[in-house]
Amino acid sequence: MQNLIKLFKEFSAFEHASENAKKALEFLTDFCRKRGAKIAVDSAGNLLATIGEAKVCLQAHYDMVSIGDHPPKIVIENDWIRAANGALGADNGIAVAAMLDLIEREVAGEYLFTNDEEIGLLGASKLEVIPKSKYIINLDGENDSEIIVGCAGGAEYYLNKKIKYELIKDAKNYKPFKISAKNCAGGHSGVDIHKDIENAILKVVELAKTHGATVSMIAGGERINSIAKHCEAIVLIPAKKSVKSFDEISKNPLYNFTEMSPLESVDFNVIAEDEKLLDILTIAPHGVFSFDGEKHIVSQSNNFAKISVKNGELNIVFFARANSRYLMQKIDQKIRAFASVCGFEISEKNRYAAWENKDNFLVEKISDLMRKIGQKPKINIMHAGLECGVLKNKSPQAEIVSIGMQIESPHSANERVYIPSIEKFHKLLNEITQEFN
Repeated sequence: MQNLIKLFKEFSAFEHASENAKKALEFLTDFCRKRGAKIAVDSAGNLLATIGEAKVCLQAHYDMVSIGDHPPKIVIENDWIRAANGALGADNGIAVAAMLDLIEREVAGEYLFTNDEEIGLLGASKLEVIPKSKYIINLDGENDSEIIVGCAGGAEYYLNKKIKYELIKDAKNYKPFKISAKNCAGGHSGVDIHKDIENAILKVVELAKTHGATVSMIAGGERINSIAKHCEAIVLIPAKKSVKSFDEISKNPLYNFTEMSPLESVDFNVIAEDEKLLDILTIAPHGVFSFDGEKHIVSQSNNFAKISVKNGELNIVFFARANSRYLMQKIDQKIRAFASVCGFEISEKNRYAAWENKDNFLVEKISDLMRKIGQKPKINIMHAGLECGVLKNKSPQAEIVSIGMQIESPHSANERVYIPSIEKFHKLLNEITQEFN
């Protein structure tokens, strides 16, 4: 197990943010080749390493959601591993390290490292190096006692509309402010969407609207699959508004209200009032849309991921998820209705289907092996995207499940992984590879 953690530190030293993980791929390829594995790399940056007569394929993605310092600076604190100032990348780097540990010990199997999972399962969708094994085990779960047999589908939506500006010619009746929400917790837009984590974009909108603001600029959000952590707006607020309310709000560390320097000109460009910008943003869809009470999980959600105003155009990015084709159609209708009513043009990217495993052998086998090492397996589905459904389409004959380690707050600066969970996972992988070999 200590070797696994050592390999995680070694891998984490290489830049491996989505769309910028070339150095990590070079490291993985060189590592596997030096250990005698057969190597195949495709045009999407996916790597398949094979050792011996493979009966099972282990799979993890090697890209990460980068927040704060990157590459992450690893800190071990009590029973947890975290990063000093940003996202850790345990999702999915700790699983990558587990696979490297097996490769280093020359354990027979196929080892599939996929690229750009965090930006729409892009690597898996373009997979050309297809595993031959009948059994594929995805290692992207986030609970060491769960066997995941289903996940949400998703789609990105890009909304844009031209906006009009107007000059405020009586600017002495207004005070300019910069409104910032820059210390929100952030989080995974799937597994954390039900936790009432503040969305920085909506918080800035709420505060601007509460104080009768007129907006000049707004920009916020980091990436499609994380809840917005930062947002900033430049606004004009009527001078008659009490400054005391701003002083009170500024004591909350979540917000930073800074009055700008007095205007040198009597003219100030703002988004035209008849655009009803703050009204539109207030009703923008975000959060949980439906909950499956029987399975105790979110079944339908949307993340208000990004906003910007550039060159006279308002741009919004949503990322919707649903755990069935029907529910995806329903949320699609809602988003398109919002766009239509509010005058946006809308386009879609990187749609992928929900996945549900209907096979039983692999689930039962891994359940037995979990019990063997003292765990109580729980069969579950998750409201997040996994590559399993895409891999099933690429390799129809394969049975696929997902397992993982205890990872908290992925896609955020609070991400951490539990060391005793790594030890359990290490034992489980040893049992799985022995069983299938």
